[in-house]
Amino acid sequence: RKEQKFRKLTQENSLQDIQVLRNGELEIVDITDVVVGDLVSINPGLQMPVDGFYVRGLSVVIDESAVTGENDPKKKNAENPFVLTSTVVNTAENCLILVGAVGENSFGGKLIMEAGGDGGI
Repeated sequence: RKEQKFRKLTQENSLQDIQVLRNGELEIVDITDVVVGDLVSINPGLQMPVDGFYVRGLSVVIDESAVTGENDPKKKNAENPFVLTSTVVNTAENCLILVGAVGENSFGGKLIMEAGGDGGI
């Protein structure tokens, strides 16, 4: 049941495309087609669909309040590279994130699976 709920939520959230760098070329793919190892290009306003690591970019600031509850956007760089699912990109120029986890294996995916629980349903 949890997996069915997760898949339904994933389908609802997959109504947007995202730019990835694969084999040295930028491609536009459906969010559900992003895989670990892809380099995702992020832009302001994007809700992160994956967990990943900062690779490059200028003025990369992420709103992590959906995850941490703190209303203090965080700068991302080589010293602070972690980006989690469900966080929102405030600013980013020429930014690439290396995908480390997707779907049920991502931070957000695990939260959805846990929240779904059996609930006696």
